[in-house]
Amino acid sequence: MYPNKQDKNQKLRSVRALYRKNINKTRTDDEETKVWKVLISICVLAVFFICVIDVVFDIGVPLPPLFGI
Repeated sequence: MYPNKQDKNQKLRSVRALYRKNINKTRTDDEETKVWKVLISICVLAVFFICVIDVVFDIGVPLPPLFGI
């Protein structure tokens, strides 16, 4: 091979490696973001459910017999 072509190929390989590294990093960031969104959504729904149950029982609705009280 010619020296110029060898240098060019080596530069291309290094640029490709950096590009692949950057793409893989953004993919894992997206996956982590999805996991956090799911976790926060579950927590918000749980708090909302607890608040609704609390309000319902405060206004005088009796507990169902399922709870054994």
